[in-house]
Amino acid sequence: MASTAVGGRVMRAGGSPYYVQVADHLRGEITSGRWTPGELIPSEAGLCDAFGVSRTAIRQALGALVAEGLLHKEKGRGTFVSRPHVSLAVQETRGFFDEMADLGRRVDTTILLQDKAVIPPALAPELGVSMGSDVVRLQRIRAVGDENFIFVTTYLPLPRFAEILELNLEYVSLYAVLNEKFGVEARTGRRRIEAVRAVDPIARHLRVPTGSPLLRVTAVNVDRTGAPFEVFEGYYRGDRTAFEVDVATRNASS
Repeated sequence: MASTAVGGRVMRAGGSPYYVQVADHLRGEITSGRWTPGELIPSEAGLCDAFGVSRTAIRQALGALVAEGLLHKEKGRGTFVSRPHVSLAVQETRGFFDEMADLGRRVDTTILLQDKAVIPPALAPELGVSMGSDVVRLQRIRAVGDENFIFVTTYLPLPRFAEILELNLEYVSLYAVLNEKFGVEARTGRRRIEAVRAVDPIARHLRVPTGSPLLRVTAVNVDRTGAPFEVFEGYYRGDRTAFEVDVATRNASS
């Protein structure tokens, strides 16, 4: 159901351009919380009536808010208030659960697989195990609110983490479990991030159309002894996720 526009008078003389005034009104509806993320806003015709301006001015106003990321258009459906992105720090060796907890957001986890499996050949060197080795495999969906954000498969070496197979990991941070039960202190890691398109079954699990943009993150994490303790391959929704990287200038004398 579409929102009800809060009409606003536009200044006919001496004011900002009509589309700027309309954009300011609509921006206020979003930033105040009167229009909520995912909500359908009124049609262009409805906004024309509410503000008493031409469709050209309305389209310019909507275009400005789309460019700001406050609105997004869906073909055949209308214009919606955008949902905020989740920003994750690439350079930190901690999990999605912990990052969301710091933001005060609850993570719901669905365990798809929690078993023993053969390590994929491409990941064996990263985890420091031989080709064909059995490892612990965790395949999970991580959700925030009512949206699935990540489809992730994690591999942990055996026999070091055999006990993981018996634990309930739905409501806890995996990194906290690794630290508390196994004494793992994460130190360094590597991340490879690629833009890909969603294919089944990943698209189905993330509840996005096939072909939707995803960010695939392949990662290895290393503990304080220098031993790799985890590799994972995660698919993050491209429309809901952003990665932040801190950068610094190289030492001029190096």
